[in-house]
Amino acid sequence: MRRAAVLLSALAVGCVPPGLTRNEWDWLSELRWVEPGPEMPANAEGNPLWDDPAAQRLGRRLYFDRGLSANGEVSCDDCHDAAGSGAQDGVPVSISIAGQPSKNAPTLFNVGIRQAYGWAPEQEATVLWQQITRPLTRGLQDDSEDHVAAYTCDQWGLEYRAVFGRPCTYPRDVDGPLEDEATRITEDVAKALAAYVRTLESKDSAFDRFMGSSFATHDPTAMSESAQHGAQLFVGDGFCTACHIGPALSDAERHVLGVGDEGAEPPKSYRTPTLRQVASSGPYMHDGSHATLEDVLNGYWLGWDGGPYVDITVQPLDVDQGDLLDLEEFMRALEGAPLDYCWVNVDPCCCDDAGAPLGTHPPGCEEHECP
Repeated sequence: MRRAAVLLSALAVGCVPPGLTRNEWDWLSELRWVEPGPEMPANAEGNPLWDDPAAQRLGRRLYFDRGLSANGEVSCDDCHDAAGSGAQDGVPVSISIAGQPSKNAPTLFNVGIRQAYGWAPEQEATVLWQQITRPLTRGLQDDSEDHVAAYTCDQWGLEYRAVFGRPCTYPRDVDGPLEDEATRITEDVAKALAAYVRTLESKDSAFDRFMGSSFATHDPTAMSESAQHGAQLFVGDGFCTACHIGPALSDAERHVLGVGDEGAEPPKSYRTPTLRQVASSGPYMHDGSHATLEDVLNGYWLGWDGGPYVDITVQPLDVDQGDLLDLEEFMRALEGAPLDYCWVNVDPCCCDDAGAPLGTHPPGCEEHECP
């Protein structure tokens, strides 16, 4: 029996689903989901609590707390809807608390498997908690670190001490400049937030089930024929994997398209976004200028406006309209399974302020343990 199992496993290594070539299957295998681990510097570098449940629970509370912002009116979730797409659904660009337009809010889903963050060089970071310090401190107020530190210690001091093993009192007498203490507490807040958003994973999509962990576990019925053809185009004639590669379907590099930079010499380059959860995270591009996936695919089909600066890997697609529909169907197959309701919502039906269950839970709450 064991010899038969080994033989079947060996045969499976050389197999591919009907309709796919070996080369197509190998390229699609590069897109398989992988679980985030401590070997990924985006998670663990400088943040030993990246996978700590207590830090995740504190991060969740901070994530939904509007009081953390300088004007007390904006939470992380207001720009990155955790219960939806992880992005600011339907809004082209985020607006700062000072009323200034920014860029399109990218999805937070699967940040734990990405290699870099931020659309443009001035936003660039390769470590998740360091990226999170930027919206906490940039463009809010000159004393934003002071506010984050004072508010955290006032509202979440007990939880902070339980997670970080030291008291959170600010302002107070410290060894060293007071601003150093504000910076340390703000960085701790970012590390707790990183621990939480790392849990927002878009996985178990139709594509993931189609691929399985190997040919032996793949489900040939998980994707429609249209989506399967779109997958072939994605790794073949569409040449999409020149930029959208790896488990996050992003090379984490910046490329020039010319979108939103008409007249700029040269146009700016922007980071390749993840395509996981892409069907629900529109509008698209760094400036939110493309409302639908159809708009984006048509842009690739017709060619972008960056002139000679457009990356050599970004050429007009040599496909027909039916192929574009199949590519879109494949992208819709990258939509992950719903997340635990109470983990991504603030709902009194889930937990009260003391963390106790309340009343009749909505779907998804029945088995949820209140944090």
